[in-house]
This record gives sequence, structure tokens and C-alpha cells, in this order.
Amino acid sequence: NTYALRAGIYGADNTTLNMNGGTLNIGMWGLDIGRGRSDQHGSTDGTMNMTDGVINTQYFAVPMAWSNNTPGYDGSNGYIQGTVYQSSGVINIVDSFQIAAEDSLGSVAMSGDAVVNAGGTLDMNHGVEFYATASLVIDDAAAVNIRGLGDNYGGLDPDMDLLMEEIKLQGYISEGWITSNTGTPSLSYDDVTDTFTIVAPEPATMIILGLGGMLIRRKR
Repeated sequence: NTYALRAGIYGADNTTLNMNGGTLNIGMWGLDIGRGRSDQHGSTDGTMNMTDGVINTQYFAVPMAWSNNTPGYDGSNGYIQGTVYQSSGVINIVDSFQIAAEDSLGSVAMSGDAVVNAGGTLDMNHGVEFYATASLVIDDAAAVNIRGLGDNYGGLDPDMDLLMEEIKLQGYISEGWITSNTGTPSLSYDDVTDTFTIVAPEPATMIILGLGGMLIRRKR
């Protein structure tokens, strides 16, 4: 158990966190993969490889970065970079899941049976500046679940909250920030659990669609 865990912190660039099993509980300061800000040369890149286990964290930032109107100084690629490879295991987040804040590069690649459960919201290119780039790739049986929608927009109108969240998440997919190697990811909502889920299309579905396209072309 720890209050905070940071892969990549001042003076320790290109730090890697490997999670191969067990349970990791992180408190109020959360998990940062890469951390810093654009006017501090001590800011650093970070990488996480997760092949199994469970991470429970207050928030999850890839990377945790913020701008001071001076882009492009930190990390090995010119600006702060966070990279996550998750092939299995579960990440439970109490609050937000953030990919690429301000002047930063954030990429998350999920495959196998990897799962991320976000109790708050998914924020990509949050507070975006000119240099922020977010990427979330979901393959195989991996899934991202986003809950707690009533608090995301003040909770004054639950129906409007749901609509705003759906528009935002679908926008991430439409903009190409959330992708899959097997096609366009799908977004669904379960009103019983109050949860949005983003998954990759099933390969069988893609084959059927491909066959349908062949039939249409032959008919023509």
C-alpha cells in the first residue's frame, strides 16, 4: 500500500513499472506514468508493463503533466511521455482515467483480457495544448468501463449527464483517439450498472461484415 506511485519523476527519466501479479493499492495521490510540466527540465517520461494482477488507485494519469505556456522541453521525445502496455490484469480507478494532459504524449495499449474500471471519467487530451497527443488502443477481449456519471457534470440532470458523457466518449472514437487493430471500437451503456463500456469489435463480426461486402459487390 502507498499514497502515490510514479513511474518517471524528477531526476529519474525513463522509469519503468512492471506489474506481473498481486495487488497494488495506491491512495490519494494516485498512479502517474510519467510526470512533470513543460517548463521544468527535471520532468520525466514513464512506462508501465502490466501482465497480471490488480491495481487499485485513486486516479490514473498517463502521464501527469501540466503546462506553463512553454511547450517542448521535457522527456526523451521533447515533451513528457507516458506509455502503458496492459495484456492482462485489472486496474480499478476511484476517480478519473487521464491520457495526455496539456503538453504531453500519452498512449495506452490494452490486449488479452485486460480491464480498466474508471469510477469517474475518461479524459483524453485534457486541457489540450498544441502538443498533446492521446492514444488508447483496445484489442482482443480488453475493455474500459466508465462509471459514476452523476458526478461528472454536477449531477443536476442525470439524463443530460449521460448524453454529455456519450457524446464525449463517442467523439474520442470518432477522432481516432480510441482505436482497435480489428476495426472501430464500440461504445455501449448498461443502465442497470450505470456503466459505459468500450470494447474492440469481435473478429467474427468483422468477417461477417467482410463477407457481406463481398456479396454486395457480386450482386452489383
